[in-house]
Amino acid sequence: MLVNALRGHLAEGIITRQGATGLSMLVALVEDEGHDLIPPLARSALFLLVQQLREVHEKVCELDRQIHIWHRSHELSRRLETIPGIGPITASAIVATVTDASLFKSGRQLAAWLGLVPRQNSSGGKDRLGRISKQGDPTSVAFLLWEPMPCFASVVRAKRHPLAGLPSFWRKSRTTSLRWPWQTRWPGSSGR
Repeated sequence: MLVNALRGHLAEGIITRQGATGLSMLVALVEDEGHDLIPPLARSALFLLVQQLREVHEKVCELDRQIHIWHRSHELSRRLETIPGIGPITASAIVATVTDASLFKSGRQLAAWLGLVPRQNSSGGKDRLGRISKQGDPTSVAFLLWEPMPCFASVVRAKRHPLAGLPSFWRKSRTTSLRWPWQTRWPGSSGR
């Protein structure tokens, strides 16, 4: 919100790039008193926003350091980090969320508890997959779904197969879509 406030106040005449580069340019512009692009009264108000941004950044960095220290001290969290696409933050979140993994009979039950796969109501050899519930921990789901994406993007930019070297369940199917391990539709099905 602080970044949006800074951009919004400067949007009347000063527009920069999005992202960290644009933000650093705005901060440098607010702190530089050698120009007349920003009136002195507005500069003093915007300088308070810049100070708050720095304080929040320092607090986030401190929390990140604490999470990494906690991650290094827990063996299960370090083992989870060895999975491709799982970093220290995601591993720590999973260990903190799932306190006793022995309560689940299978990985599928754990994934259903987290909200990643449909609920399974099977009987008499007939598999009945229910809906993907909105129960579970949304933070862990977000980490598990979105943290691996930069890994794929960097491999795609390197112009080699994005799934090379990953387990077989991540490989490309007969269709053009990527197969996720929790995807319930099979290649060639209509999806209805």
